[in-house]
Amino acid sequence: KILIDCGKDPTVVIGTKTGFLPHGNFRFGKSKWAVLEACEYRKAFLNLHPYIGVITNIDSDHLDYYKNSKNYFEAFKEFAAKIPANGYLIINKNDKRSIKAARFAKCKVIKIALKEKINLSIPGAHNQLNASLAITAASLTGCKTVNILESIKKYEGSWRRFEYKGKIGSAFIYDDYAHHPAEIKATLSAAREKFPSAKILCVYQPHQYSRTKSFLKGFSRAFSDADKVIVPNIYDVIGREDKKKPITVAQFVKELSRHHKNVQNGHGFKNTINLIKKNLNIYDVIIIMGAGDVFKITQNLKSF
Repeated sequence: KILIDCGKDPTVVIGTKTGFLPHGNFRFGKSKWAVLEACEYRKAFLNLHPYIGVITNIDSDHLDYYKNSKNYFEAFKEFAAKIPANGYLIINKNDKRSIKAARFAKCKVIKIALKEKINLSIPGAHNQLNASLAITAASLTGCKTVNILESIKKYEGSWRRFEYKGKIGSAFIYDDYAHHPAEIKATLSAAREKFPSAKILCVYQPHQYSRTKSFLKGFSRAFSDADKVIVPNIYDVIGREDKKKPITVAQFVKELSRHHKNVQNGHGFKNTINLIKKNLNIYDVIIIMGAGDVFKITQNLKSF
């Protein structure tokens, strides 16, 4: 968005839909600049040849492919190393693994840490960090600071990223794509920042059985900013799962309950929707969260 607002006319390919792109997640520009949101699954991001690379964090993910955190980290080392010597790598100064990966870069490394709060319309420390990284990247393309800050101020967020969907009774409904412990923690922290005294209900659908099992310890401590958590089911990713399911909803709920006093098995979408409707007078904020088809619950609630 910054490059568009600054007249750089970039080509844009990102992983979610936004209001400022005509095709939701794609824009064809006529300049030399292209902004790509890279995915590390199956090392896909190593097929790119960036002049400016941005690493927000290196929190292990996609372990169905990488198998372990070491292999995951190695891919980011390769990414850092392939940026040309006249290019730039921008990283989060407070992410230890990003710092380690950056040691393998041949290019100039720019380390960013949050100092002053940026004027953003969306809450959350992670959004403040992302904005800082984006500001730095944009400045390297020649965008002027005054224009960058004006663009940032107008940014309204994107599809299923703590996306406001409306109200049911007096409760605010949000939809969110988070499905990694760090993402969940960041989103709920943002919600708590925006609604410090609110009662927050999080309806979370774990994404992929093997993934849920791999990150179980992280999940168990990710929901501290929610007053209640309901787990309707686990989303089965077709083609990426073994026939034998390594974890059940009941086991997941039991693990979360070790660190959170109010976690409930929703026993499917229909029952979860009924539970939400029965408790509408209790909660001020309801966040429907997950990368699978849990957004259908949001759609059902909106028609309620």
